[in-house]
Amino acid sequence: MRWRRKRGRTKYRPVSRGQMRTAFTHVAIICDDVAIQAQVPQVLVINTKTVSEAVATRIRSSLPPAVVLWRRKSAWLDTSGICAVLRLVAKKLAVYKPTHTFLLGLDAARIHLTEQVWKLAGKLGFLMYCIPAKLTSVLQPCDVYVFAMYKWKLKQAVQELNIRTGTEGVSLEHTITGVVEAINAIILGRCWKHAFTHLGLSGSLAEVSLSTLRKLHYEAKPVMSPGMPSLEDLQSCFPKNSIIPIDAVFAGVVSIVTPPRVPFPRALAARLWGRRPRWIGRTRASLPVPSSEAAGPAGVSASAGSGDPWPPTLRLARLPSRGPSARTLPAKMPRLLPL
Repeated sequence: MRWRRKRGRTKYRPVSRGQMRTAFTHVAIICDDVAIQAQVPQVLVINTKTVSEAVATRIRSSLPPAVVLWRRKSAWLDTSGICAVLRLVAKKLAVYKPTHTFLLGLDAARIHLTEQVWKLAGKLGFLMYCIPAKLTSVLQPCDVYVFAMYKWKLKQAVQELNIRTGTEGVSLEHTITGVVEAINAIILGRCWKHAFTHLGLSGSLAEVSLSTLRKLHYEAKPVMSPGMPSLEDLQSCFPKNSIIPIDAVFAGVVSIVTPPRVPFPRALAARLWGRRPRWIGRTRASLPVPSSEAAGPAGVSASAGSGDPWPPTLRLARLPSRGPSARTLPAKMPRLLPL
């Protein structure tokens, strides 16, 4: 304080340690259609200890329709939080569902790639894909085109608001007001179609920018195969040592390119097990086996990018825990039973 009296006001604002450790999450979502972009929600997640319910209610009253404020136990999102965001997006875009197909891209954070998230995305009608791991700064539209301008606008808006009100410290409400101004000016106030086309995320590689190709170490635009990716290519998109929920990842695609599954006939089960069982047995999903001789891990065949169509998914039938005795079973039981 003595040093401040001698030299006057400084350009730095006093910030306590608690304020420095206070954070909230902004789930930023952009779209390549300007009309739909205005309907896509922008979610703000704040800790319950940071903001009381009365303050949160006052902040919500001043938010535009596109911005949603959630007050949760933690400002960091987990799998349940990601699922809640997916449900909110599906609800906001339900009016476009009969005429549009939505491709939802997320970065390779592990909370985005759980089986629960993939299954919910397919159930809600999203064809979800993940930005390959370690390539977020190259292929994520928000990281490449949005966040630099967004942070500049946020900093400018908060500083102007503090100057007008004469606030020396950091105010959470001023910060949220600055975030809303940045959302309106940058995310909702611009067309982001070029961001998707320049990164090759619009379904065509004709307009991929040269800078993107150079960052990916391509001398020319690659030729993409229309078939399913190989297991090696799929593993390269996910973080290292991650468990890929393969059935959930391709649930939406397989339902389009393969016929529906036929229920397992009970008459066949009774013939195999010697009597009509009360419990047929739970099934465990396995990877659709492509037509290739290359064997992948765990005895699963993997194609080499030949583009051959995949057959319907096979399921492994297990015997019931209280099934018939060994004497009533046939000599050879089929291990893989097509459904």
